Amino acid sequence: MLIKTLKRFVSSILIIAVVIPCLAGCLQKKSDGDLPRYVDKNTPWYKCEKKVFTDSKAGNMENSFPVFADSSCKVFYKYIGGTSEEPSNQLIYINDQDIVTNIDISASFKDNEIFNLKTCFRKDNDLFAVINVRKKNVNYNQVYRINLAESCLEYINGFNQAIETEYYVDKVICKANTYFVHFDYLDGINYKDAFCTFDMNFNLLNVLKTDDRVITWSVNNDSKIIAVEQDKTNIADTTVYSAVLDFDKGSAIKTNVEPEKYDEIGIGYITDDGYCYRINKELTLTKLNLETGEEKLVMDFNYSSVNMFDLQCSWLLYSDDKTCVLRKNTVYPSESFNWCINTLKKESANPNSGKQILYVAPYFKIGSMAASAIKQMNESSKDTFIYVTMDYSSLTFTDYETSDNSTISQYNKNTALVNKLKEDIRNGNGPDIVLDFARFSGLNDDAYLKDLLGTINDKSKFNREEYFDNVFDAYVKDDKLYQLPVSACIGGLYAYDTAVPDSTLGFTYSEYSDYVKAQCDGIDPFEHDYGRDDCFSILIKSSYDELYDEKQHINLNNDVFRNICNYVRDMNETPHDEASKVPLQFVEFHRVHFDLSTMLIEKDKRVYGMPSLDGSNGPLVFAYESIGVCSNTRSFDEAFGFIECLLSYDAQIQNVVYNPVNKAAFSEYANAALKYSNSQIKEMYRIADYNDPSIIDEYISYISSANTCYMSDDYSLLIMNEEIQAYFNHQKEIDKVIPIIENRVNNMAEEQK
Repeated sequence: MLIKTLKRFVSSILIIAVVIPCLAGCLQKKSDGDLPRYVDKNTPWYKCEKKVFTDSKAGNMENSFPVFADSSCKVFYKYIGGTSEEPSNQLIYINDQDIVTNIDISASFKDNEIFNLKTCFRKDNDLFAVINVRKKNVNYNQVYRINLAESCLEYINGFNQAIETEYYVDKVICKANTYFVHFDYLDGINYKDAFCTFDMNFNLLNVLKTDDRVITWSVNNDSKIIAVEQDKTNIADTTVYSAVLDFDKGSAIKTNVEPEKYDEIGIGYITDDGYCYRINKELTLTKLNLETGEEKLVMDFNYSSVNMFDLQCSWLLYSDDKTCVLRKNTVYPSESFNWCINTLKKESANPNSGKQILYVAPYFKIGSMAASAIKQMNESSKDTFIYVTMDYSSLTFTDYETSDNSTISQYNKNTALVNKLKEDIRNGNGPDIVLDFARFSGLNDDAYLKDLLGTINDKSKFNREEYFDNVFDAYVKDDKLYQLPVSACIGGLYAYDTAVPDSTLGFTYSEYSDYVKAQCDGIDPFEHDYGRDDCFSILIKSSYDELYDEKQHINLNNDVFRNICNYVRDMNETPHDEASKVPLQFVEFHRVHFDLSTMLIEKDKRVYGMPSLDGSNGPLVFAYESIGVCSNTRSFDEAFGFIECLLSYDAQIQNVVYNPVNKAAFSEYANAALKYSNSQIKEMYRIADYNDPSIIDEYISYISSANTCYMSDDYSLLIMNEEIQAYFNHQKEIDKVIPIIENRVNNMAEEQK
């Protein structure tokens, strides 16, 4: 299936703003002009121990997930639906010595009952499981002690005395000789929330129902339930409050709290004494008092040996003030399924004290390659320490706030973010390195970024032969390279090669028009799949070299811009509802595992460049992953050392999203990809095996023929889209529109300097 990349890419990024302080250095909030430059000897350090659970004593971990962890054990539950060779319905208990105990849950139930594990909890040295049992079309919850010595469950009691209808137990906390329990129960056709207390023999003490939605809950030091709730009778009301529940009075004392702190995505490990440990987008672990809303920093993950990519793909299973346990499952489908458990424990001293800090600023999250390079650099360098600052991440940047999520608001937010980055660099307080800012061409200036071309062309400093170096060259403009692509993402027109001359890299506009008429029955795939405005944006971004000068000023008084406008002018404004079956389409090849499947299904096609005046534009390079060195860096050599680390085989082989630009890493991926793609096609399309490795050579030819960068400044593109409508609607001539666009864009560019 062909990939409609641009449309998906534009709509896929959800920007979430949070109001949590950004932390760095000695774990104090940074102020402008106060970036710590060396690791302080008193900065805490957390050592990470990583364990991977796969086909082990516990059996294949697929279709299972961890449901409980503390400082001494982890419990995995295998879903219903196993095979006769590998029984389902298992509890898999793994203690901190990796001793595995398998318990078949089904042995405790009759054959005609449906059952499922809901939660686990601990009391002293005993571990309990709450299992949901469906009997006579009603759900009940029963408590079992996990008997590890006998590898079985021991029935204790049930919770069915609490509510006489269908219900589910969410969580159990044992405190002060009382079991505190949260239920979801069925009230007519709606599920509602209730809290109950039981004595040590599981006899019911109290029941308190609530009409509000319970986000999370715990028990405070006075043994009263704290429930963080939201009024669900008013969908528009986003007020969140902390409610201390009084069972005797059947009421709650409510206090408004900040909704951002209780974002369900960020809620982490809830303690038994009224606190929540949560991982924040700023790569910190904080401890939140559910009753008061007070929050304090526990850990800055930069000062630990955890892989940052693992961290951002993890869930917090357990935490205290000195230890946290994270779980992460397999990220990429072609990898063997596994569970990874990272346990971080506080060390007595920081092994990096005295190292000079280099700050790396990502536009979004830290990718797998960058995280691997950071870990390698921090473990191997004697003098340099890499710190990730999220101050300029679209996840956390909050300087520009709006009341809606419109396109104009997002463009404005990005502009404000990049302007803040520019201002900090000019003032000498910016980061040393930026990641994945390639789509912001306004940064491509000596005032903001270092020119890397001379360094990568110096054979004594860098060996270009190890890489698909034409990918680098695609982003060279006026003999300068400010942002270096570090992954090989290739896009273009996917067309039958029998209808295109062998020497062709791309099409002229007239050749493309002839191809559409002859091969596509006159149906233009661009118009059909994208519509006029998206086609316009794609072609503008594909013509960056011709439309922007060396100072990032826009120049539209040329044939390139006129041809683009004429070509899209009379297109349908929006895409057609149904996909057309035509032998040409826009694609992006960014991951060889999936792309080979496309190539194996759509045989005799090839990737060509976008239409241009002379047809010399080859396939596009999408620099979704890039790196640049900021002009304010105090350590260019060390910053370039990080670039080399990021481009090394060891880092590039960790890429789980895009193709490595390192040839050796790509070769290893490609060999595995042929088998993977083959198996996928056989399963989905019942196509016979295709084992000809020459298809890899064809794929490499697409990468090697790419010579055109895909870049634009988002705000200038917004201005173009606004002003060009008058021409599209036949209200103004193109020569009347061009100076208006140029004046607006160039004035904005000057204001940002």
